Amino acid sequence: MKKIIQKIFYDYLFNKKIVYNACMEDPRTDMLLLDPNPGSNIFMLGSGGCNALHYALNSNFESILCIDANPCQVALINIKKQVIENGTFEDLWKMFGDGIHENIKIPYEKYYRPGLDSNSASFWDKNLKNFQINGSNQGFHFHTGCGFITRCFSLLKEEQLKQISKIFELDDQKQQTLLYEQYLEPIFYNLFTRTIINFAIHLGIPSRQIGMINDNASEVLKFLNERIKRTLTKLPGNENYFYHVYIFGHYKRDNAPEYLKESNYLLLKETHRKIKVENAYVDDYLNNSNERFSHFALLDHLDWLVHDYGLLERQWRAILSRSKSGTKILIRTYFNGFEWMPDFVKKHINIDSNIEEHVATDRLGIYNKTYLLHVRMPFVS
Repeated sequence: MKKIIQKIFYDYLFNKKIVYNACMEDPRTDMLLLDPNPGSNIFMLGSGGCNALHYALNSNFESILCIDANPCQVALINIKKQVIENGTFEDLWKMFGDGIHENIKIPYEKYYRPGLDSNSASFWDKNLKNFQINGSNQGFHFHTGCGFITRCFSLLKEEQLKQISKIFELDDQKQQTLLYEQYLEPIFYNLFTRTIINFAIHLGIPSRQIGMINDNASEVLKFLNERIKRTLTKLPGNENYFYHVYIFGHYKRDNAPEYLKESNYLLLKETHRKIKVENAYVDDYLNNSNERFSHFALLDHLDWLVHDYGLLERQWRAILSRSKSGTKILIRTYFNGFEWMPDFVKKHINIDSNIEEHVATDRLGIYNKTYLLHVRMPFVS
């Protein structure tokens, strides 16, 4: 019964719904690690498209291939590209900055829909209402898998949310710590939060990764609290748009991703065209491609495959077969070591051990480890 529930849930979550309204990896840190040279080309997981658009602003990336098995994530990236190509910055900001655009139907039908593929158009025809406020609908950022977090925070008292919001106005470790410990930290240890984590652990929802941290709810909450506390107290709060959008369901004009900064909009009208978006599985696409990539940004993708060693091996063979000597592979994981990595992979890569200075800049910081791998020699099947 448990496996049936898991299958139904995952099929729904990863085929019928946008899971990530925003990326959960810091592209500013990524760029320090990836350090592209002129003419670089990158293969990456699509997620919310925020990071791809950030990379596109860098002139050294010549092409950016976004792959996502979830057609809804593909639809999200595609409509962002259409608004950048054919629309106005105010439309882009209302849709993805505020998450609310009451008059979106007119520009959507006239300017954005004509440039969408049929699957993306079909998705937005059904879900355009998510940008409007209607009853319990509070806007786009509440209507995603990660929007569940935002809905939970919206249940807090107004005064508590007001105090939490002050963290995102500060660049003062002492003041940020005081506010965090008084208003955010208690949330990690209340009954409601423990109940949600217990549910996730026992049903494998929302992520198998929770079990990689620990199978005890209290230990999971302790881990998450420690990671989030570090980022929101040791790094400037007024630069952390990630936790702001997940808590409040919108960005601030002065604290937003690069693609949502008006100063970048005209440049993005040109550079977003570097981005190609495909609805596909990683190994399927790579096994049918002749292109070799200078960079791979795989997010936490490989963590999801460790339950199926054969699948994990196929993914690695596909990745290495489409690499060059010197290709950089960026991964994040909840594992401590490399016991999950197939032995043949270790023969083809070097692990960069000198990246902690850059990793420490990550404004999310929720993963256990970040690794930068260098391909010594590509894999030949």
